[in-house]
Amino acid sequence: MYSKSCNFYNLGRFKEVVELNGLNKDIIYMIGSLVFIGQHERARELFRENKRDFDLKELIFCRFHLGISYTRTSEYSQAKNCFLENLKYRFHPEVKNEDKILIYQGLSFYRYFFSLHHSSLYFARKAEKHLLKLKSKNYLFGALINDILAHNFYQLGMPAKGKIYSENALRIVTEGKLDNFIYEFKATQEIYESEFNLNVDNNIKKLKKAFRETPETNDYTLSELVLQVSKQLLLGGKYKKANEYLIKNFSLVYKNDNKRKVAKLNTLLAQFLIFKHQFIEALSLLKVARSNLDPEIDLSLLSPIVGLEKKCLLKLGENFSEQDRELIRISEKTDKALIQKEYYRHDSRKVLTNTEDQLSRLFDNAVEKSVSIIDEIIKYKLFHLIRFFCTNMEKKQLIFIHPQGNGVFLIDQDEVIYKNVSLSRNQLRALELLNISGHTKESLVMSIWGYSSYEPIRHDHLVYSLIKTIRKNLGEKGEWIRSNGEDAYYLDENTEIILNTSAKKIKKENLREFKDDRPLSTFSEDLNFRQIQVLQGAFSEPFSASEASKYFKINRMTAYRDLTELVSKGLLLKRGKLKGTKYYLDI
Repeated sequence: MYSKSCNFYNLGRFKEVVELNGLNKDIIYMIGSLVFIGQHERARELFRENKRDFDLKELIFCRFHLGISYTRTSEYSQAKNCFLENLKYRFHPEVKNEDKILIYQGLSFYRYFFSLHHSSLYFARKAEKHLLKLKSKNYLFGALINDILAHNFYQLGMPAKGKIYSENALRIVTEGKLDNFIYEFKATQEIYESEFNLNVDNNIKKLKKAFRETPETNDYTLSELVLQVSKQLLLGGKYKKANEYLIKNFSLVYKNDNKRKVAKLNTLLAQFLIFKHQFIEALSLLKVARSNLDPEIDLSLLSPIVGLEKKCLLKLGENFSEQDRELIRISEKTDKALIQKEYYRHDSRKVLTNTEDQLSRLFDNAVEKSVSIIDEIIKYKLFHLIRFFCTNMEKKQLIFIHPQGNGVFLIDQDEVIYKNVSLSRNQLRALELLNISGHTKESLVMSIWGYSSYEPIRHDHLVYSLIKTIRKNLGEKGEWIRSNGEDAYYLDENTEIILNTSAKKIKKENLREFKDDRPLSTFSEDLNFRQIQVLQGAFSEPFSASEASKYFKINRMTAYRDLTELVSKGLLLKRGKLKGTKYYLDI
């Protein structure tokens, strides 16, 4: 007969096990339960007090849980001792299938933390083999084995396989009525799904729902959800919101005494400081993050930290050769099949090893500045990736123009905003001019509309209307386009416009130097700016009045009148009739 403590333990009701006043034979379940609810010191103390009274099977049971406890608190040498001590007895005649499950499952758990996922899978499979030999169904062990298998496949960039085992684990805990594990496994599934699902908004919604449903006593899972929500907000370019959410739940991450999570938290906070160009402060946080990690074990967490350090040192003009050596060391020691999602690395080495991981594919292409993915970035709202197209992030405010002019990305230290606006040729030309230097109304009129002289009464409304439209398209960031009284327009000194995908910077000139080296137009003053642009080669091939109306965004009749006047002046040729009418320059 199983004791009450044993039954409660097998049902995952760990809190109730702890609340029982059990006998000495129930102490092992008390130790296991204390580990699962995060009371590590009490579990270790109970083991020290009672280990002389335990038989071999009870020792294996306790060492398994203590190994998990030490791993979760990043005390890896102690964890290793527990798991290897168990391994010595795998062929002992008194050791049965139930004990071997714990022996191999412990090693699988330990190997997982080393980022040695193939080795972890090997031991998990051995544990699964012995699970199938049990006469009665053990829901708890079955769930734990499927869960570690899911973790490994997800980390190896195989979300399809990972999801199968994740769903198996969830099905087992539901069937076995392991209520305490249901929300934890649901949360874990949402966390991993968000790692591979490109829909950021949907990911955040599901993660926050899992956070609300997870019991308050499960600090470990809650803190992981906090970190993942912040990470997703960062991917969506919502830096201020991500930072605020992280700080709001700051104490929760520290509460569960897990150094790995503390390192993740400080890494994220450092990233936000980098967006604000506070590189020295970021380096200080990264140092704290490093101090919480084991350099030989926490390789997957060290990689982004070292990458961020390199980025900061590069910006500060300091030597980063030590970081380069460390990145090489990490890549050599890490499981070769592991996909390292090194979001914050400065170098451009590819991280993708499996096309099943679409997010890594997008990261790789963003690092290479492949314009083919920009529409995907917009579709899935992965706006953070646009920063990779901006090689020189020296300015705090950036206006990144879509390569086809189909919208703009507005980037600052708080967020990345995408405006789905269609920029006209004149708007693009105006932004190009303002990016080089400030311009008076006169120089804008001559450079954009092609007039050979400037008349305020006749031309000012063109400038006012154009600047107003540009500011409207930039929304709340319209203030980045400034005016010098009534005479000139210029960009805020902290702002840069990126007009092409190569992200080349154009050196700005002082506002006082209003100049434009383009030759002035020699066309008649009675022509409007649309007619001048037609004569300057707006259309490289014969065109119709309909095409002209679409180009200038005017109605067809206005376009027809413009073109007819040019034909009557002998400046444009007309061929064809009715709908087949085409216009072209006589050159």
